[in-house]
Amino acid sequence: MTDQFVIGERVRQARLQRGLSQEALGELAGMYQSMIARLERGRCVPRPKTVQRLATALGVSPWLLLLGTDDADPDESRQDDPAQPPEPTRQR
Repeated sequence: MTDQFVIGERVRQARLQRGLSQEALGELAGMYQSMIARLERGRCVPRPKTVQRLATALGVSPWLLLLGTDDADPDESRQDDPAQPPEPTRQR
């Protein structure tokens, strides 16, 4: 699966969970319904600004649409887990 398809599927799931049509989401996000449809089908790659607008309209974190998690830094959760080795640091 391509990243754009995964993002589109996450948008679709969030939209359906909120009971929104593509047209209603488009109105909330300031986008055309056809763009929402193309994005959900994985036919386009959303720009960061578009992801932010969709996330705001859906009431979710942009990270949820991009990574499937609400965490701004998914590696932070690894650092709290003692079973995970620490990330190597780079020296300059």
